[in-house]
Amino acid sequence: MSIVVLSIAVLLLSAPAALVVVDLGPAARMRVTMAAVYSGVAVLIVGVTAAALPLELWWHDGMRASGVVLDHAAPGGPLAWVLAGLVAMFIAVTVVEVIAASRRARRRATLPRWAAEAVLEDPSTGCEVRIASARAQKAFAVPARPRPVIVVSRGLADALSPGEFRAVLAHEAAHLRLGHHRHLFVLALYERLWGWLPGGRAIVSRHRRSVEQWTDAVAAQSFRCSHNLASARERLAPASNAFRPPTAPDHSRSASREKSHVR
Repeated sequence: MSIVVLSIAVLLLSAPAALVVVDLGPAARMRVTMAAVYSGVAVLIVGVTAAALPLELWWHDGMRASGVVLDHAAPGGPLAWVLAGLVAMFIAVTVVEVIAASRRARRRATLPRWAAEAVLEDPSTGCEVRIASARAQKAFAVPARPRPVIVVSRGLADALSPGEFRAVLAHEAAHLRLGHHRHLFVLALYERLWGWLPGGRAIVSRHRRSVEQWTDAVAAQSFRCSHNLASARERLAPASNAFRPPTAPDHSRSASREKSHVR
């Protein structure tokens, strides 16, 4: 049984790699990727827990009970049981660490009102915009309560025209509207579990670009800012990683890693 369950988990967790080359729109690609990773991690935990079950039974009831499970659920002997138990522990600890890191990053990113250079109300997006005094060109959204917050650095605000600035706000508001903090959390978890494999980080980077493409499409349609959005990307891309075009390479994007925890 455990072998069948683990095989299903491997197939589900292989889906993000296959979806990179499938001709899908960015929204469909990300929705399928989210479902595959969530399901794959859940099935993987069930599989390795089932594979380690004989070890638990042996610990409590001797080899009689574990022998029954050995034949029907978890072949491989004591070494396989121990390895499965260690893998289950590793996955559980990794999930907890990614959740904790996400919460810490969100707290750090939520610029307090008293620390902001200026606080603006943006009725069109329903967000509170806080201007940070940093000269680095950065913008990101935080799904805070009671109202979501968009943090924009002074360096980015000064580099844009009013129309381009509104387009950046629309882009960040679209991230919030689409719940991309959950998508980026899933990608961060996937990268933590499988980023060590050849091509693992490239797969995650491709899906992050899909998130940005999806966001641009929704922002352009909802706020009618496609021209200003393209202009803002063209203006900021050469000097900053904070607002890079979706088609640009993602070689260790620090801004993307920050976004993957923030949103």
